[in-house]
Amino acid sequence: MSLVNQPIAPSGESAKDIRIHSKETMVDDLAFFGRKVGPRRRTSSSQPRTHKEIENFCLRRLLMAMAQSDKHPLKFPVTVQAPVAGNKLPDFLLKSGDGTVIGVEVTAAGHADWHTWLSKTETSAGGTAHLLPGDGYSPEGLRKLLFGDIKKAIVEKLRILQSGGYSKAPLSDLLLYANSEGGATADEDDRTFVVDFLCQNRTEIEKGSLVFRKYHLIFGDIVFIDLFGQRERIDVSVLHGDDWSNWLQIQAEHLRNRSFNELDASNLADELESMARADRVRLAHSVRELLQNLLRWSLRDHERNADLKDMIDAYRDDVEEVLSENPSLEEHLFDLLKEQFDRARRKLATSSWAKKNAISEAEIPSTCPFRVDDLRDPGFLPG
Repeated sequence: MSLVNQPIAPSGESAKDIRIHSKETMVDDLAFFGRKVGPRRRTSSSQPRTHKEIENFCLRRLLMAMAQSDKHPLKFPVTVQAPVAGNKLPDFLLKSGDGTVIGVEVTAAGHADWHTWLSKTETSAGGTAHLLPGDGYSPEGLRKLLFGDIKKAIVEKLRILQSGGYSKAPLSDLLLYANSEGGATADEDDRTFVVDFLCQNRTEIEKGSLVFRKYHLIFGDIVFIDLFGQRERIDVSVLHGDDWSNWLQIQAEHLRNRSFNELDASNLADELESMARADRVRLAHSVRELLQNLLRWSLRDHERNADLKDMIDAYRDDVEEVLSENPSLEEHLFDLLKEQFDRARRKLATSSWAKKNAISEAEIPSTCPFRVDDLRDPGFLPG
């Protein structure tokens, strides 16, 4: 179908257009559009990122991946439009240099609880988003949960499509974002298994006569283009790093020139706060892992071996390294001990190690049996 004469959106109903002239100019053309994943960590001075900001982040990743694609290259120049919601158009419309117009609907595949939990997103000084560890799912169920989340998201968007929800866009793609703990922590084997299983179950998922043109899936820094067709896997982590560097250079130039009105002040403040939090996040992680391994040592005598002791020593060394570099964090160590013990306990209770050793949750202490001094004492081992 030729879409050269298709109207993109009624006059006045679209956001400001973004025109991407070429692969080489993409970072400059996109500027700050979708640069950060959201939402922000809730503080007294920041707000959660909006639904639109998250959609922008997803589209940016897809565009950056397609710019590197051999099978699905963008046809420049590309114009991006964001129609007003409720007008039977998807989240975005992409008009290529050959006049083709494709709609892109963005949706998060994940449990509602995890969508809320993403308000606890941290960002490192390098610009990479990391989810703070939480209760988690058992490793045995990770792939099943991921598949179920993504399938559910596709089915729901197909229902909207088949009821005329995107009828003003003749052709639309569905862009899925694996927005869950599983999506954030899945390794390459997990991703491959889930993607292959989705393809094997395509007939069951795509019920009805009207379907999306293509399906794309974002798994952290990995973007799968055309999931059910000429599937291509693109790692955008390097591209994201280049983008981050470009943004930093722009901010530095504005500061040197005292062009304060040109600063991306809100995001710059967020990044400075994130840099200040990075060591606290690292300390919390090391304390939690140290506690988990101390619990393992205390619960099963036959598990007390050199490998486990090496892990205890490594996390204990990391705690000391962070504290030596940031002495002010010592005053938070007592609170971190209590906070991270609860997380370590829940994580251990659902681990494959607990299952292998027939350890029930009731067998794990409900209150922390260790003191701050125990964590820092290189000679301490429980019981």
